Amino acid sequence: MQKLNNDQKAQMYNKLLFQFQRLQEQVRQIKAENIEVSQQDQQKIMKNNIMKFEEIFLGVGADVLEFMESVLTANPSDATKQLRNELGNAIKQIKASGNPQKIDKLKIELQRLNTLGGFDKIVPNEGIVFVYGGNTYKLTGAFAPLNQILGIFKYGR
Repeated sequence: MQKLNNDQKAQMYNKLLFQFQRLQEQVRQIKAENIEVSQQDQQKIMKNNIMKFEEIFLGVGADVLEFMESVLTANPSDATKQLRNELGNAIKQIKASGNPQKIDKLKIELQRLNTLGGFDKIVPNEGIVFVYGGNTYKLTGAFAPLNQILGIFKYGR
C-alpha cells in the first residue's frame, strides 16, 4: 500500500482544519445571536451541525480513497463502473416505488453523495482503517451514502 508523504498529509490536515475552523465560526455566530429555540428546532440545528461534520469527514475520506483507488483495487475502473450501474438502477427502482419514506431517504443520501462530488467520487472500496495517536479511525468517503441507497433498494431500509 502506498504511504502518503508529508506534503500530502499536511494538505489533508490543513483542509480538515480549515473546514473545522469554518464550522466553529458558524457555531460562534449562532451563539452570538442568542436566539431562544424550541426543542424541535434544537434537534434540527443539531442534525444540521452533525451533517456538517459528516461532510468534512466523508469529504476527506472520498479524497483519500480516490487517491488510493489504484492501489487498493485490482481492476478499479471495472469495479467502479459496476458500482455506479448498481447505484443508478437502485435510484430508478426507489423512485419508481412511489414510497414517500424511501424517496425522502434517497433524497437525503443523494444530497450527501453530491456534496462529496457525486458519482465521480465513487470508488470500489468501502473505506480505509488506520490508527493515529492510539485511536482507530475509518474513512469511508462516498461509500456511506452509496451503501445507504443500496440498502434502501435491497433491504427496504
